[in-house]
Amino acid sequence: MNASTTQNLIDLTASWTPGQRLQAHLTLLANPPLIDLEPVSTCNLVCSFCPRERIHRQVRFMRPGTFEAVLAWLPKNATVMLAGLGEPTLHPALPAWVRRLTRLGTPTCLVTNGTRLDTPLLDALVDAGIAQVQVSLHDIPRSLETPHQDLKRNPAGIHLQPLVRHARRGLRVRINFVESEDNRDAAPRVEAFAREHGFSFFWRRRHNRGGHAHSPRTAPRPPGCGIFPSVTFVTVDGVILPCANDAAARHPLGSVHDLPWARIIAHKTRIITHANWFEVCTRCDDDYRWVLLAQQGLDEPAHLPGTAAPHPGAGDLTHEALEPHAEWMARTALGHEETDPQGDETGRLPPRVTVPDGGNRIARSVRPLPP
Repeated sequence: MNASTTQNLIDLTASWTPGQRLQAHLTLLANPPLIDLEPVSTCNLVCSFCPRERIHRQVRFMRPGTFEAVLAWLPKNATVMLAGLGEPTLHPALPAWVRRLTRLGTPTCLVTNGTRLDTPLLDALVDAGIAQVQVSLHDIPRSLETPHQDLKRNPAGIHLQPLVRHARRGLRVRINFVESEDNRDAAPRVEAFAREHGFSFFWRRRHNRGGHAHSPRTAPRPPGCGIFPSVTFVTVDGVILPCANDAAARHPLGSVHDLPWARIIAHKTRIITHANWFEVCTRCDDDYRWVLLAQQGLDEPAHLPGTAAPHPGAGDLTHEALEPHAEWMARTALGHEETDPQGDETGRLPPRVTVPDGGNRIARSVRPLPP
């Protein structure tokens, strides 16, 4: 991914009809969810693009009772990303919690600044079953561009030696790079460094965190958001937010203590169907909103879309045709209806509605999960 490809994907979503955009959102909502879990709301670093002064939490470290509530609340097909708006490795229970999730069959990944990821901690996380480690690195000292340099610890404070060792043994390690006006020339160096050591590389542009941080961009923002249907953000105190960009927690959806997953799906379906986005969304310029819509998933496909519609036949869809079925999805998730009132007893959609491949799969996938 780079600036040109990102802009092409944003332009693609801007060209969609309302029906195409709605179908793209519902497809993402039907995918296995990613839970962005915040074990810690504080950090040991200060980054220019992180609105730390806007973050309001009741606690700094997730309590055991909250984590137990998360385990009981999690959908069975989720992946948990240990990230949030703090540094997860500050939490002393992190390896134990990864082990609990692994025993449940829930894959986990860690997003970290890497400064505390020394050999004992990384060994413990790998032993507990961590599936991926993502390290944020926004520049690389030129002295480390030369092969065979000392990998124990670079001047940015990141422990590299244990990462290299575990990557060679099969651990997926990814370097996350945020490009800003201060480090545009660093991306090639960081990417080369990542590839040299067997790590993957992820690029994105600095954004304004839902209007909570500075961003130099003023380009028009297309409607919609792929983050909201794909990712569910859970704060350190168990509050469910639209996404991490709601840094000030102005739009809580509920709590893991009292809002079942089926109701989250129902609530998200209604918001998407009626395009009733949050106030923070109106100020957000995060490219990921539109990249996820265009990719139709969290993973970057081998061949990124060009100018085609998001699905075969999606050009035949209209917002009005899809809206009754999206509303039915919400009611089904709440257990109020078992069949589509406009379909038959099997839940098939009537012939007059053109739905691309996967339409019925989307409708059925939001039924309540078994207890």
